[in-house]
Amino acid sequence: MYQLAEEHEELRAAVRALTEKEIAPHAADVDESERYPVEALEALNKAGFSAVHIPEEYGGQGADAIATDIVIEEVARVCASSSLIPAVNKLGTMNIILGGSEELKHKVLGDIAGGATASYALSEREAGSDPAAMRTKAVRDGDNWVLNGTKCWITNAGESSWYTVMAVSDPDAKNPAAGISAFVVHADDPGFVVGPKERKLGIKGSPTREIYFENCTIPGDRIIGEPGNGLKLAFTTLDHTRHSIGAQALGIAQGALDATIAYVKERQQFGKAIAEFQGVQFMLADMAMKVEAARHLVYAAAGKVERGGKPGPSSAPGVTSLIPTSSRPMIQLVPREDAVLHLWVSNQSFVDDPVAVTISIDGVEVVDQQFRVGNQHNWMLFPIDAPRGRHMLSVMSDTGAELEKPFSLPVRGHRYAVLNYWNYQDRDGRHFTWHIQNTPVGFA
Repeated sequence: MYQLAEEHEELRAAVRALTEKEIAPHAADVDESERYPVEALEALNKAGFSAVHIPEEYGGQGADAIATDIVIEEVARVCASSSLIPAVNKLGTMNIILGGSEELKHKVLGDIAGGATASYALSEREAGSDPAAMRTKAVRDGDNWVLNGTKCWITNAGESSWYTVMAVSDPDAKNPAAGISAFVVHADDPGFVVGPKERKLGIKGSPTREIYFENCTIPGDRIIGEPGNGLKLAFTTLDHTRHSIGAQALGIAQGALDATIAYVKERQQFGKAIAEFQGVQFMLADMAMKVEAARHLVYAAAGKVERGGKPGPSSAPGVTSLIPTSSRPMIQLVPREDAVLHLWVSNQSFVDDPVAVTISIDGVEVVDQQFRVGNQHNWMLFPIDAPRGRHMLSVMSDTGAELEKPFSLPVRGHRYAVLNYWNYQDRDGRHFTWHIQNTPVGFA
């Protein structure tokens, strides 16, 4: 049977218990105050969850990629800022795990496993999507390396102790990518300077800063792997860590869904919790479906990398791509030509009378039925067999309420796209609300 291993579920339970007790109570203040989540760092370090990916021989837990994603997901469920502690610890150390010397691994990975934190410095303002165009340089000076340049958008800069840095070590290389090497810089190294915090719209508890290298001098053994191998290591590192950001987004989504479910159970309208209304249940079901689909995509990508593969397009029908290879949304819902109309009829006078409704599309009758309105919202679902383009919807009832409005197929971009909203008063003075939605169904 397809399911996560028992140890993965046990890990989830342990991390969830920790986050709800030690991290969630501080999440709002962390965001509002734009402060680093020191409580989360302390709790994660104490429990051994701040860098579970580090191999056991260097003092870590030796967790696989899925287990690491579960930790990130569960932390993000209560605090997005705090989830970047385990996520960026992995990003900042994978270069070393993949290509560092044993001496360097024991020195840096052992320190991270003991509670220190790491950051990753690849991007520059003129070298983001094109990292081979970077300008930060590393020059050999006797037994040392001297770095000069600027890196930007560095997550947790100023809080981390260790920084994996890409720099040009051979400016004369025929292929610019082959002239880039990877180095490990410590926050105490001379010439290492941290810039001011960026102003951000969200995840404000995790600082994002520029870092500057002003004749920053590091020991010669701090190079990761061979000279000229830096960019290759960088890209391999991204293969191993992009799904981790998918896990963060997944945790945020799960937290939002959990908060929504709690709210709709509490919020009362018309004498009952709004969770009991079918229309709300439709939306919750869609939310849960998308979260669960994202979860399986994240874990599939993590598992593929763990097995030694590269994340990339799936051969499964209906799935356009896995998360790590694309900056597009995690799941792309592409509406088919067919659709479903939801007709919501609400009797605002709360008279429990039957209503006979006839619905036509382009003059062809598609619905002719009677149902009771009462004091609840009632939904009618029916398929539309119509091609792409503009169409005319006609609705008539035996009470005298009627409408005729144009609409288009398909409606893209949203699972539920409202076409129009009408209010009518019938001959007996009763008020009805017609609410028409066009809903794309399934994957293309």
